[in-house]
Order: sequence, then structure tokens, then C-alpha cells
Amino acid sequence: FAKHNSNASPFARTRSPTATAINSLSILSHLLCDPSLTQAIEEFVDNTRDEQKLR
Repeated sequence: FAKHNSNASPFARTRSPTATAINSLSILSHLLCDPSLTQAIEEFVDNTRDEQKLR
């Protein structure tokens, strides 16, 4: 039963707290239907990915 609950979590497969936070922000932006917020989050995600590639 507990195993099923963990599999049901949309964040179960994310590897880092940052990824979880980004997923949460993305979901929130879609729920709010705010295009400018969505764009800002997408830019933040792109910048974060670029920084991770440089490391």
C-alpha cells in the first residue's frame, strides 16, 4: 500500500530538490494560467539546465 502511494507521487522520479521545485512551479503556473509566469519559469528552468551543463 505504501509502495503504491510513493509510485503515485508525480515527483517520485525526480533526482533533486531543484527538479521537484521546478516541477511544482510549472504545475502552479499552468493552474494559474498566467503566460508571463509560465515564461519566467521556463527561462529559469533553461538557465538552471545551462548552469548544470557547465559544471
